[in-house]
Amino acid sequence: MTNTLIEAAVIITMQITFTSMNAELVVDGSAQAQGELHEGLIFTTRNFAKKKAVSGLCIMLAGIVHWALGFPEDAKPSTLPIAVITRKF
Repeated sequence: MTNTLIEAAVIITMQITFTSMNAELVVDGSAQAQGELHEGLIFTTRNFAKKKAVSGLCIMLAGIVHWALGFPEDAKPSTLPIAVITRKF
């Protein structure tokens, strides 16, 4: 249990460090090229794209799973047989 906690703490710390280092490189490069700092724009764009990509991918994956399992399209909960709802795959 202790090893797991230590590993999780190290992974989180490394992710924060690498993200900060990457952001500094991007901001420094942008500042040298344009003469202005755009940290907020860079972080906002990255976070927006990441969240939209993840949510879109999850919705698409859920649709693929429903299709692969043969879940009926346009199904209404009141009209589905109980076996379709409760079956285990």
